[in-house]
Amino acid sequence: MKAVCPNCHQKYDFTKDDIEKEVKCNECKRSFLVTKAKFCSGCGIANSVQAFYCHACRHPFQFSETDADQEAAEQGDADAQYKQGLLYYEKASINNNKAFDLFTKSAKQGHAQSQGYLAAMYYKGECTSQNYDKAVHWWLKAAKQGNADAQDMLGWMYSSGSGVTSNYERAFDWYSKAAEQGSTNALYNQGRMYWSGEGVSQDSKKALDLLMNAAKQGNVDAQFMLGAIYKLDDLADLVEGLEKDDKKALEWYEKAAEQGYEGSVWLENEAEQGDAAAQASTGLRYMSGNPEDYDYEKAVYWLKKAAEQENAAGQFFLGWLYERGDGVEQDHKKAHELYQKAAKNGHIGAMKTIKQKEQEPYSPDLL
Repeated sequence: MKAVCPNCHQKYDFTKDDIEKEVKCNECKRSFLVTKAKFCSGCGIANSVQAFYCHACRHPFQFSETDADQEAAEQGDADAQYKQGLLYYEKASINNNKAFDLFTKSAKQGHAQSQGYLAAMYYKGECTSQNYDKAVHWWLKAAKQGNADAQDMLGWMYSSGSGVTSNYERAFDWYSKAAEQGSTNALYNQGRMYWSGEGVSQDSKKALDLLMNAAKQGNVDAQFMLGAIYKLDDLADLVEGLEKDDKKALEWYEKAAEQGYEGSVWLENEAEQGDAAAQASTGLRYMSGNPEDYDYEKAVYWLKKAAEQENAAGQFFLGWLYERGDGVEQDHKKAHELYQKAAKNGHIGAMKTIKQKEQEPYSPDLL
């Protein structure tokens, strides 16, 4: 509830329990009785003298929208409960438990945005025990109402196997629904899945188109991934007609950096929880940026984990490292075996590599 000191016009937030209490103003140090304040509907000035119209612009005084929402929320209005919950959530240090309660009440009435926030709080363990099952439950309800953020998160839950059995096809379907509504994060995830060949036939050209679309709309993960594609010869070669371009790579890296890119930390957390796609992406990121900063040992570590889970991208790039002898002892036979596994799992780059090598002169290393 909004109130105002009648002496100096300092604004305060109080609860209804404070009405008619005498308090001391922090600004002018004078005491006053708490009453619900009205504000000018035109210029926003506080009504400290209980006038009907503002003396400055002659618009009527009225209670703030926040107070109106609070009253409506207390009467059970789902949208008002969502708005009040959002206010508490954005001021988490004040009362996040109140946000959880309001989102719960609103979500149970079918409010999609509240269902999405409630799911996120269960996912993160905010004001409640972490519970992926309940997170999926509420995101599913919101997603069925067309909430793009919930659809995107369901895609991630199916991709990572959190709260549900891992299912890349379902993950891709939910990402597609969210992307159709303009979710840039979903576009990025679609591009990532086309690139790795999980849940869909591997297609580097489609992947690049989706990543480019997301990156141009400001998606930081897509920007970083494009930087890696343009930076590395073997990544660029996977896209017909695309050439390695250090200038473009730097441009995309800089765009990601301007947004304070920290996705690698989050991605590695998911990789540690066993997500194969995240493991492959994490491995690749240790080979992105300045070649002098590559960490092949860590790249091999994560690519091996992804490859063990039949991740096509993990198998292909691990094979590439064995062929070059970067981070591992050079082993052409091992590289060939990994290329074959990746090709069997639908990786187009692996298929092209095998076909190219079949046209090369005989090599005893492959025996």
